[in-house]
Amino acid sequence: MGDTFTAFGLVLLLELGDKTQLAVLGLSARTGRIFAVFIGASLALISVTAIGVGAGYLVGEALPLEWVSRAAGVVFIATAAYIFWSVWKDRGAEKDAEGGAASGMRSLSAVRTLGITFGALFLAEMGDKTQVAVVGLTVRTGEPLAVFIGGAVALTLLTLIGALAGKTIARLLPERWVSLGAGTVLLTIGVLALAGLL
Repeated sequence: MGDTFTAFGLVLLLELGDKTQLAVLGLSARTGRIFAVFIGASLALISVTAIGVGAGYLVGEALPLEWVSRAAGVVFIATAAYIFWSVWKDRGAEKDAEGGAASGMRSLSAVRTLGITFGALFLAEMGDKTQVAVVGLTVRTGEPLAVFIGGAVALTLLTLIGALAGKTIARLLPERWVSLGAGTVLLTIGVLALAGLL
């Protein structure tokens, strides 16, 4: 049980306010699909944690981590470009009493939103400091299941916080501002990942 709490605390501290939580916040605010973003992000983060606990060292041998980071950067930049394009396309559109017509990323199905979220965050977290910490903690403790449970619970909790915060922001700010903010966050994360700074 102690190893589970250690993993939980370590992962919680490493990921609080990290790019992953910002991406979840931005995607949930922009798409309006809180549940799909939460599920997609949680599945991605739990999968990466499982890889880190079970076979993280194989990923480093099979694929250079800098390639994975660059692929994540491209996915984030492409998502940001789509957001900016949808804002440009919808400029001047009349908003209805419900907060605006469903367009751009808001018109994405829940399944597509889940898929985009999963893909972007899976790539972004592969080889991230949290995964490296999980690998190290597993080696140190010899308790892969305890480390996995602690890490997965911490990441799921942070994902829920980010998704709910995105929903709150979407209610408080005009959709155009939310879109531009989400696009800017994702573009910044993508550029930093391509530059090897994340």
